[in-house]
Amino acid sequence: MDIGSSVLILQTKLIFNTHYFQHFHTVANVIPYFFLEKFPSIF
Repeated sequence: MDIGSSVLILQTKLIFNTHYFQHFHTVANVIPYFFLEKFPSIF
């Protein structure tokens, strides 16, 4: 696995970490709706 893939996976885990996601949602609540629209299968 190359560095790029490792970083991407790490970022994904960080984004979907519950505490981080809730804080992120508070700061910019438009972004989660963007993800819901673009990647509904994730949820």
